Amino acid sequence: MKGGCDFELQPLFDLFFKERSDNLSLVVILSFVNNIFRIYSLLLVAYALMSWLPGARDSQLGQLIQKLVRPYLDIFDRFIPSIGGISFNVIIALFVLNFIQRGLIYIIINLLA
Repeated sequence: MKGGCDFELQPLFDLFFKERSDNLSLVVILSFVNNIFRIYSLLLVAYALMSWLPGARDSQLGQLIQKLVRPYLDIFDRFIPSIGGISFNVIIALFVLNFIQRGLIYIIINLLA
C-alpha cells in the first residue's frame, strides 16, 4: 500500500493516458485531413473568383492556383458542359470534394477508433 491507497492506480492511469494518446493522434489526423480539404476548397473558390478579374490568372499566383486546381476541374469539364458560357464545374467540384472529405473522415474514424 503506497500513499494510503488500497489498490494500484497505475493500470487506470495507463488506460486513461493510452486512450488520450490514441484520441489525440486521431484528432491530429482528422485536423490534418480537414485542413488539406479546406485549403483545396479555398483554392477552388479563388480560381473561380479569378475569372472575374482581368489578368488574374496570368499572374504567378494565378498560374500556381491554376496548376493545382485544373487537373481536378478537368474531370468535371469532360462531363458537364458550360451553360450559356457559364461553367458550374467549380460548384459541382466543391460538392464532390465535400463528399470525398466526409467519406475519408468516416473511413479514418472507423479504422482508427
